[in-house]
Amino acid sequence: MLLPLVKPGLLFPGATVENETRCIRSRLYALHKQGFRRIVLVSNTPVQYAPEVVAYGPNATAKAQEYSEKNNAQQAVVVQALLEKFNSNLRRGEVRTTIDVFPAYELFDRVHKSGVEYGFKDTTTPCSALPSCDGYFWYDGELRA
Repeated sequence: MLLPLVKPGLLFPGATVENETRCIRSRLYALHKQGFRRIVLVSNTPVQYAPEVVAYGPNATAKAQEYSEKNNAQQAVVVQALLEKFNSNLRRGEVRTTIDVFPAYELFDRVHKSGVEYGFKDTTTPCSALPSCDGYFWYDGELRA
């Protein structure tokens, strides 16, 4: 079931940087425990650009930006700590673990700010030209989890 992340007066109900970081740490640890040694983590995107967030005004966009940036900063700390833990005391023949972070925040930010360069005609409003949404960055403007 897809749930909207933004409710009037409350951005990301029930979500905290600490909870998301804890969840990511536990998922990365579980992958490592199952034998995965090459992991890609996708950073948070700049959700402050989502039409659903923008509709709630500058305070909501500022909170969304802060949330995404804090999450990404905490994830970097978690990745570094886990890599140190996973790769310390390796036995002969054991494979080092790598966790690469795909910079989704930077990519989405660049596309949003320079959409035409990436083939988008509109990076701010949701598509209302169904059935063809060619050139739109946002389909319905809603964030979903």
